[in-house]
Amino acid sequence: MSPFKFRPTALDSPAILVYSGATSVGLFAIELAKTLRTPSGKPYRIFATASPKNHAKLLSLGVEAVFDYRSPTWPEEAREASGGISYAVDCISEDNSTAHISQTFVEGGGKIAVIRKAAWNREGVRSDVTPLYGAVWVGLGHEIMYNGMFLSSILPGSRLICHTTGEILPASPSWRDLTVAFFRYLSGGSPTDPTRFPIAANPIRLMPGGLDRIVPDAFALIGSGKVSDRVLYEKEYGSRPWMRPISGEKLVYRIGE
Repeated sequence: MSPFKFRPTALDSPAILVYSGATSVGLFAIELAKTLRTPSGKPYRIFATASPKNHAKLLSLGVEAVFDYRSPTWPEEAREASGGISYAVDCISEDNSTAHISQTFVEGGGKIAVIRKAAWNREGVRSDVTPLYGAVWVGLGHEIMYNGMFLSSILPGSRLICHTTGEILPASPSWRDLTVAFFRYLSGGSPTDPTRFPIAANPIRLMPGGLDRIVPDAFALIGSGKVSDRVLYEKEYGSRPWMRPISGEKLVYRIGE
């Protein structure tokens, strides 16, 4: 049983939007969203954005409709097709992505999970839509300082607040409990086959070399700036097949090579 809980909405079949659903984060978000059920036991409807070349793949995973994020009309198309989004995951979280996602929501708004704290523009985000930034490290159950920012949280699913005070914030037992429940759920296996994960694994790109190649290859491929800037690295690294632009894959290295 999924450890994630959502507050009931007024809609009988609420919709979830995964922005950039063909990324590794997006593919996992889609798989997890497929396990969710409403209080009445109905599945959530899943929508996504992606490049046209990945539309068929996401539709085969059970996504109801996929929209080209480069189209200026995609938010309107998504809202019309879904009847309004209730929850969203912004797997890019930069520039106007969060603002555009907010325009797809039902009347009364909702919540968007963002993966970055400050790379996205707050201007244009609907006032009734709340972006929530979360960091996986809070699930460790320890005091945290990350990139000079002290992170704290109130409850799972609530706003994660970043502070710059000199005080180290205490561990969050509630986030720790959620993390334990989540990994217990994953390790419990599929309902039909306990030897398999309850969600599908992502396609992988097996990178050459071992851990010593992560910084010169993987970090260079991912880039240190915006996702939209990754195309700039293609000219420099594209002559090596394993350094082609990332799309619908997870980079994997073998330990010990």
